[in-house]
Amino acid sequence: MDRAKTNGMSVAALVMSGLTVILGSNLIFALMAGGLGITFALLSRGDRRMSVSSKVALIVCIVGIIASIIITAYMMTAMVRSGAMEYYIHMFEDALRQQQLY
Repeated sequence: MDRAKTNGMSVAALVMSGLTVILGSNLIFALMAGGLGITFALLSRGDRRMSVSSKVALIVCIVGIIASIIITAYMMTAMVRSGAMEYYIHMFEDALRQQQLY
């Protein structure tokens, strides 16, 4: 019974690591999937050594989270440098003025 739980956690960690990579351009979802993947990988260990698939899932989740942070920082920097951020701020302010909330 304990072995089935370990294998299930290992599979769940692998699935979450795949989602972390797929959702890498969305920081929030990548952090959630990566965090769950890391948790499942660590829980799959139990009293024994961590399996190879759990180690792979752990590494992929960590790399996916780091890549997601880098992608988000690059996108924010590009938006600020291009002036797109100011455009969206002005659009938001205009929408608030129209609704008399600002």
